[in-house]
Amino acid sequence: MKACTKPPTTEPRVRKSAALGVERRRSERRWIDGVATVFELNGAHFGQMHTLCQVDYSDGGMGAVCPQALPNGTSISVGFQSPQCSARFGNVIRCDRINEGYRLGILFQ
Repeated sequence: MKACTKPPTTEPRVRKSAALGVERRRSERRWIDGVATVFELNGAHFGQMHTLCQVDYSDGGMGAVCPQALPNGTSISVGFQSPQCSARFGNVIRCDRINEGYRLGILFQ
């Protein structure tokens, strides 16, 4: 896996629904500095730790790159290196293979 790097742009990323042509998120995502650490809270890998990078964060969830796949539905605890974000609980709702590892979508509880 490549080292954690800041994304090429610091502008907020906008995801538009192909069918509707509008933003579907309820709150704006923003890139945060540093890395995040995830602990799995259920299943056979309870307590396993993963480091996430290229983190984008909103009030309702986050996206990040992880070197390992985390199955959809995995309950997690997330801690952030950045002081602007507090620790959160959430669930993995998306895990897609990409060049750098896996792109995760996490919905906060």
